[in-house]
Amino acid sequence: MKKLTSLFLFIGLLSSSVAFGQNVGYLSYDYSSSSTNTYVTRIMKTTDGGVTWGSPSTQGVVEIAGTNNNAMISFPSDNVGYLSYGYFNNSSNTYVTRIMKTIDGGVTWGSPSTRGVVDITGTNDSVTITFPSDNIGYLVYSYPSSTIPNISVTRMMKTTDGGVTWGSPTSSGGVFELLGPLGENSKIIFPSENVGYLWQSYFSSSVNSMVTRILKTTDGGITWSPPNNQEISGTENAVLSFPSNNTGYLSYKYLNTSTNTYVTRVLKTTNGGRTWSSPSTQGAVEIIGTNGHATIVFPSDNVGYLSYRYFNFSANAYATRIMKTTDGGVTWGSPSIQGTVEITGTPDNSSISFPRQTITSISQLPTLQDKISLEVFPNPTNTITNLIVEDFQDKVYSIMNIMGQEVMQGQLQSNQTTLDLTALTTKGTYLILIKEKQGGQVLAKKMITLQ
Repeated sequence: MKKLTSLFLFIGLLSSSVAFGQNVGYLSYDYSSSSTNTYVTRIMKTTDGGVTWGSPSTQGVVEIAGTNNNAMISFPSDNVGYLSYGYFNNSSNTYVTRIMKTIDGGVTWGSPSTRGVVDITGTNDSVTITFPSDNIGYLVYSYPSSTIPNISVTRMMKTTDGGVTWGSPTSSGGVFELLGPLGENSKIIFPSENVGYLWQSYFSSSVNSMVTRILKTTDGGITWSPPNNQEISGTENAVLSFPSNNTGYLSYKYLNTSTNTYVTRVLKTTNGGRTWSSPSTQGAVEIIGTNGHATIVFPSDNVGYLSYRYFNFSANAYATRIMKTTDGGVTWGSPSIQGTVEITGTPDNSSISFPRQTITSISQLPTLQDKISLEVFPNPTNTITNLIVEDFQDKVYSIMNIMGQEVMQGQLQSNQTTLDLTALTTKGTYLILIKEKQGGQVLAKKMITLQ
């Protein structure tokens, strides 16, 4: 009973770092309404992994009026989501970002606060928001420095009460800003409440191409530093997605002059952004014809979605095409076996969000019932341990510390996999998960003690 109680306590401590395959997703797009003479954001939803898309409401379409052609959505869980958009406030002569929230899966939207609208004054029309959990979220926007030539200023804000109030990530308060080269607007992603990545693409005269600069925080946005001292060259319109603290994906566009079409190239990291390479051992992973507007999102380490907008001449309308990978970005195809998946009539500024299913409390333990047998020996250990899994094909292991952070991962090579744990310098209790390679479903779990 003591061991079982310890397991309950351990899993109860996990933050949003254990990700599973996810089928619920949301897509937003803006269009100009001639009837209201304003921009409107329409929300669409899928519950079958991107195969079919429709309104979140059974009563008809879901639209938010007056969103000014720059709306963005972020869903930390299936039913809780946030929407931000910027507008120019003529009375204060400044840009304002308005925050809206849904708690019923996108059916209804309103202010996060019961006291009225939530507006953040002094932003611009390039705000990015990300919510790693239902209540904790981050917001960034960038603008040219008025005092330092060719320098961009990125301002960051944080909420810990579900979008009601926003302030500096630091306890001291005040304005929190980062300086960087002048280029594309800064963007952020937080796979967990304290671990986040910020990136910015800009033109580098030294390499005569666009490069992407990545910064990382492990303390909730208080301090930032590069995972390494390198920048990723040739990465225009870069987009990052981190389903877990260390596993991430980067997509960027380039023009293939031989085919005269835009191509999206995908890179992957498994060490927290220190190194990036192709997800495939066979060479580069590229999606042709993506028109320079591709966005990626990975709800789990192996399952990801890519959306891009293009003009469909046969329909005489813009359309958003959805693609999916279930093998960690190696291969991409339609989510549907029936053919391509497209949402027609998405004229501008589409945003896509697939929430990650995470373990945040003991009440979610039914999702972790063992489906296969797992033996771990020796346990406790100080260096080497063995994983015995009879049905090892297409399975991966993940080792997590008590903070819910993935510290080791890899693929099972046989029914007995030997692990060298000398890289884990902190002694104590860890959790070993056996997961499906495609989809990331947890099949078995076991605690191990490192002495």
